[in-house]
Amino acid sequence: MAMAWLKHVGPRLVLVLVLALYTLGFSVASLVWAVMLRSKFENLQVNMVGDPEKVFIDNCMRDFEHLPTSDDTYIKQRRECAKELLRKDRFRWLPVIRLTVDERICDQKELCANGDPGQCLDENEYGDATYKPGDVTSCYDLIKQAKNEQGSRRRAELEDEVEAKCTYTGRWKDYANQVHLEYCINKHFRTGICANHLRTSCPTDATDDSCCPVAPHYIGEDGVETQTRPDQYKCQQSPTVGLYCQHLNYLTEGNATTGDMGYDCTETTCSSFSWCRDFADIPGLCLGDACQEYRRSLAYAAALITTAVLGIVFDLADLFVLVRHPKAGWPKAFSNMAGAAVKLVGFFLCLTGGIKEFADEAFEQRCWNDSGSALVKDSKGRVDAFRLTVLLAAAGSLVLAPLSARWGGHFRVVPYARMGYEP
Repeated sequence: MAMAWLKHVGPRLVLVLVLALYTLGFSVASLVWAVMLRSKFENLQVNMVGDPEKVFIDNCMRDFEHLPTSDDTYIKQRRECAKELLRKDRFRWLPVIRLTVDERICDQKELCANGDPGQCLDENEYGDATYKPGDVTSCYDLIKQAKNEQGSRRRAELEDEVEAKCTYTGRWKDYANQVHLEYCINKHFRTGICANHLRTSCPTDATDDSCCPVAPHYIGEDGVETQTRPDQYKCQQSPTVGLYCQHLNYLTEGNATTGDMGYDCTETTCSSFSWCRDFADIPGLCLGDACQEYRRSLAYAAALITTAVLGIVFDLADLFVLVRHPKAGWPKAFSNMAGAAVKLVGFFLCLTGGIKEFADEAFEQRCWNDSGSALVKDSKGRVDAFRLTVLLAAAGSLVLAPLSARWGGHFRVVPYARMGYEP
């Protein structure tokens, strides 16, 4: 049946069909590269906020958290969760500068949601005459008051009040972010939340690991407690952005002759420090060039996906007209020109939007460990791949447009029959 259709429509239409399929193939490829590029860019900040490893282990252990930690079933499941954690690539992409574990996690704006009972959020801004603290802020203030109280009797009374108002079992069960609320309130009561709006300095005790991510522990099959990996971060303090966590390998270049391993990078010792710090965006204001370039690149990557999708839509419309109405040349030519236009828009957005320049700069600044730098390098390749495929797809549409306009209505040539009169 297919051969009969091809024989009916003629060789010209077969040529146009082949070109249309090749064009559609490059259009689909450009969409794939655009989606992968956007995904790679998003992964650059996948381990910047909070403690993703702890969240993964907690979620993995959710159905076993009621068991004692000494229970064999609990121990076995935690061991399996740790092994699964080690198999996940995303936990290997470590930035050299990241937020403390509680930054953007334990702020009342992050913890409260619409529909929460009572008054979870603060009313108006702090300092306003109409300011009224919400449930979370009230608990934070009460816990702070209890910790600062010098009198043992009054402190005990305040701690009982904290228990009655903030930390009793089920206090936050009707809140949308119950898990985070319980974590933040209880941690603030035990060791103190490590976030810039509640803390002004890093822990002075070397054993205090409340600010930066700590590698999860598990008990191995030999009965020995083991870390999934060595700890990677320590708390640092900047006079401009406050507390942050710095990777232990982010050091100045050492002197091989003297055996110097280098010192912690700072703004004055490492040229990449300012760029990496601005990319981490610790205050959450995105004032630095690195953060703004990153967000702009994310927006352009989303625009590239949109242009690639539109290009595919016009290519499919072109194929529909070609198969169902092979003689409708001008509608087909319009689909080709419109498809070529949106694909060229995508190409020039990628060319002039600064995406490649951002990827080059991010790779040069080395704001990640080796695995993270490989991710950045891979994103550079995605930019080049998108440019090539979308340009080839646009070229295919441009070639098809004049063919459709020229041959429209003439794909099948009717044989000429000479008529004459014979006496």
